[in-house]
Amino acid sequence: MYFVSGGRTCCILRLSFKKQNRIGIKGIRGIRFYGSLFLLTLVCVGLASIIIFVALSQEPIDYEMICFAPLFLLILVYAIVRYAINTPIIRLNDEGIMYARQRHGWGEVTSVDYIGQKRFPMFGGGSPLGAMTLYFENGTELCIFDTMYHNGNEIRQYVASRVHQKQQTPLVVDEPNAPPKNIPNTKKGKPEFQVDLSDAKCQNTTFYKGSLFLCIPGIMSWGIVTVVLLILYGVALTPFVLVFLLLFCLLFILLSYTLNYFGVSQDYLVVKNQHLVWRHKAFKFSDISEVLLTCDRGNAFITISFTDFRHTRFQGASLKNENWLALKNALTEIDVNVKDTVGYDNLIKPETKHRMRKVTIWFLVQILVFTVVAVPISYMPTDTTSQTLLKDGLLIALVAASIFVNIRIISLAKRESEEEKRS
Repeated sequence: MYFVSGGRTCCILRLSFKKQNRIGIKGIRGIRFYGSLFLLTLVCVGLASIIIFVALSQEPIDYEMICFAPLFLLILVYAIVRYAINTPIIRLNDEGIMYARQRHGWGEVTSVDYIGQKRFPMFGGGSPLGAMTLYFENGTELCIFDTMYHNGNEIRQYVASRVHQKQQTPLVVDEPNAPPKNIPNTKKGKPEFQVDLSDAKCQNTTFYKGSLFLCIPGIMSWGIVTVVLLILYGVALTPFVLVFLLLFCLLFILLSYTLNYFGVSQDYLVVKNQHLVWRHKAFKFSDISEVLLTCDRGNAFITISFTDFRHTRFQGASLKNENWLALKNALTEIDVNVKDTVGYDNLIKPETKHRMRKVTIWFLVQILVFTVVAVPISYMPTDTTSQTLLKDGLLIALVAASIFVNIRIISLAKRESEEEKRS
């Protein structure tokens, strides 16, 4: 059945979808969707309230400050709209898929990327999230960000059962809602493929990890430990200080979650943490369908995809490019399907390292130059209105020039990288 729009056919189509939904499934937005919006609401409304409270408490009332409060409310409205657009209500049944007033039959699906990453459009371009992408004949695509849906894995399995001929291994399905037979039945939520660690410990494991003191999370976490020890040694433990200590401890734990390292044995992929030693996980290679190596804004990740379309992701902040390449080669030798979206083979080339060093020097030089120029400007007198305007104008021009230079440095680095790839 092909979907057409307009008139009576559209009405019949809607009734057909409602009827077929009894044997289909519906994408249910999960706790991350509502939790993210709840936190954004707290932050934006809280900041707006603080600004209004501070402005009203001054004598006379600072109306210019009050004008900034609606800005946070506009940011909140924008975030809610973007979240609703990025995570539409999805309905799937035997006939096809319906989302955001669009309808496609399963025959219109040209290809499906069950495991991958797409940017979640938001402030500053957004950050990549795990997503399943469906491509249709008319050139459109649907990104289903699984972390935003409570039943993201069920959606994957349902789509796989309807377009299983597109996959390398056929999937056998008995009922419309049942998972394929060659996929283990798992609970909702995190993967259940973790094995008994005693089995993994019996095998010789080669680990790949970097130094804690040569990565930003490692340096920051041990800096936090130093600050906490200094506070405990020389400051009285008032309630205010205890709150700060609690925040420092939470920040230490959050940074520690990025300090994972990985091991490869004959049958297992092992994940450990350099700070949280009790975080020790092992996954059988027979349960892994793909390993994805990605990098977002300088943060390197490994995504482990399982045979039931579930996946889990770990960050390896301390690993260098050489460590990631060695891990990739070790997994490839065991015939694990590894997808390297970063290109670690190119990153360790001498010309690439030379370009990265040159870019780093450019950044350091421009920071030094702009700092030297900014210091005398900051000490300029502001006795008259003209002097104040001159000082503010020079500082704004300096910031604009700094942004322009940084953009040029990045664009030149990208151009050199593209020329190297073409050559």
